[in-house]
Amino acid sequence: MKRKTIISLLCLTMGLSIVACGKQENTAIVETTVESTEVENIVTEESKVELLPWLQLSSLETHPELRTAFEELLGVTVSEDGTKTGIIYTDETGKANQNNTLFNALGSTNLFIDTIRDTEKSEKIESIASDNYTDIEDNQSIVAVINAYFELLPDQSEGQFDGDSTISRAQAMTLLMRAITPVNDQQAPETDSDFTAKVGETTYTDFAAPMNDYCYINTSNGLNEKSFESTMSRGEYIYMLTKALFGDEYSSRLEEAGKEETDVDSVTFTTLKDGGDVTYQEALSSTDKGLPTDMFNTFKKAAAIGFVTEDSLNWDEAITKSEAINLFIDAVEVYQTNTGSVNTEPEETNGNTAGDLYVPTEEDNQIEDEASQAIAEATKADEQLQSEAGQTTSEESNYTVTPMTATLYAQQAVNLRQGPGTNYDKTGSLSTNQSVEVTGYTDVASGKWYQLSSGSFVSSKYLKDTQVSTSTTTKPSTNTNNTVNNNGGASNNTTSQPAQSSEEQTVSPSGSGDGSGSSRENRAGSTLDAGIGGEWNLQ
Repeated sequence: MKRKTIISLLCLTMGLSIVACGKQENTAIVETTVESTEVENIVTEESKVELLPWLQLSSLETHPELRTAFEELLGVTVSEDGTKTGIIYTDETGKANQNNTLFNALGSTNLFIDTIRDTEKSEKIESIASDNYTDIEDNQSIVAVINAYFELLPDQSEGQFDGDSTISRAQAMTLLMRAITPVNDQQAPETDSDFTAKVGETTYTDFAAPMNDYCYINTSNGLNEKSFESTMSRGEYIYMLTKALFGDEYSSRLEEAGKEETDVDSVTFTTLKDGGDVTYQEALSSTDKGLPTDMFNTFKKAAAIGFVTEDSLNWDEAITKSEAINLFIDAVEVYQTNTGSVNTEPEETNGNTAGDLYVPTEEDNQIEDEASQAIAEATKADEQLQSEAGQTTSEESNYTVTPMTATLYAQQAVNLRQGPGTNYDKTGSLSTNQSVEVTGYTDVASGKWYQLSSGSFVSSKYLKDTQVSTSTTTKPSTNTNNTVNNNGGASNNTTSQPAQSSEEQTVSPSGSGDGSGSSRENRAGSTLDAGIGGEWNLQ
């Protein structure tokens, strides 16, 4: 990929630009003297622009073929009233949510482990992306499909993802807002008149406004109509992500999970330095001057949290559409993992550091034994169901789910399935006494099966309305946010579960691997070639 270097304009210039998702073609550049004047921004009904559509996730109808193929891959089911269930409609608390955001959907372990990090499904996603876009490059399939499904940023032309195109501040701010914000009842973001007066009325203005306070360049220090439509740098985007995601709410959730924030002071950079009160424009002109203190400290926090490294910052490059979505996924994965919502990495135990010989404690051995017992128990349950029904490997695809509502408890460790039968793929597991929300049932050859709020199925033989009494107890897990929920993912369910720890509730190991396209390595960056300068000040 061609490297485009940010060049700070030494003189004030004005350019006529045609912008298509960050692709800029300067048709004329004329040096001119800019007078500092206040211009009243008058907005009339005739000047109203058409906003991006904003509908709850289950109501979106864009990219119908892609949407259908992705839902089939994820096992999403649709009821007669249009209600959708499945991992992408399950929020980080484990509850079904028709108005789910990408942020909350990524709180499900299934979406990470069973999709984004699963090689086989990643290959299928590559096929879905290629069927709908003609310009998909390496490691862009997942972000292209996610962008289309969640309608983060609209395609500029049909069949083109434009993943390598740089995006403007307007687009980057809009992307983040739409990824983390549930749709309101009005199905339109509120208008911020002060923000609009500064940046002008555009397709993106109302969506971008809530992100203004998180941006390094904002309306208080130079964001105006021209800079709003100009390309955002990676440094600005990482700054915005860090400020928006890892604030007070993140700190509170860490505290609830019994964790401490990473010591930012422990992070040291070898190529970056604190430039004090140096302006951002000066930093771009000469990297030897260092970075503005606020930006430097924010980069240290991002590195301490773990979703970027010094080598991957590339702060002076332009942010592309594909990179922006990848960075968001990386940041949310770290957020959910750190706060206990998602556990994608094996936890260190025993206080051992990397390289030490691991010596299991008595509690570790007990957890491992109970986990093995749970796996054997769930496998035996599958075998028993197959034996009782004389079930073959052919799928029972013709079934009807009858709606019902109930809160039931698993009577033993049991696997969850994508459909009503053991011949369907596993989607997760339940541990003994784990509570689940049942939304329907169906009768097939292998018996009665319940459908859960996540969309997964489990045999009715193993669910009842009362918990199982246990004769032995073990130390309850202190990380209640890391239990396996009814879709095989993470749950914030804090219901007491005697004799169960977070480790032993993992009945069937999830697939690993990184075919996601959100790898933090080998991302070729491009940088701004038109400069962040002109008629605004960069602090």
